[in-house]
Amino acid sequence: MNEKFVQHFKYIEQTLICRSKTARVLDHRGLKGKCREYFINEFLCDHLASDVGLANCEIIDAFGHTSPEIDIAVYKKSFPKIKILNI
Repeated sequence: MNEKFVQHFKYIEQTLICRSKTARVLDHRGLKGKCREYFINEFLCDHLASDVGLANCEIIDAFGHTSPEIDIAVYKKSFPKIKILNI
């Protein structure tokens, strides 16, 4: 793999780790998690193709079974989704 490409993502990794550590100042576990989700979401938005989206969701399979909450799901924008909230 191209060395510059590898180095780029090593720097990104270091940045994400540092940003994640900033959430340690919070006492509330849920808020810590939301901060870390935000950093990862921002990274993914910057690096994924425009034909995919990111969502906080619950996944429903073909049999109607639902997943627990998914903090960050990557989905193809051409696939159907059921939008409940505009957040």
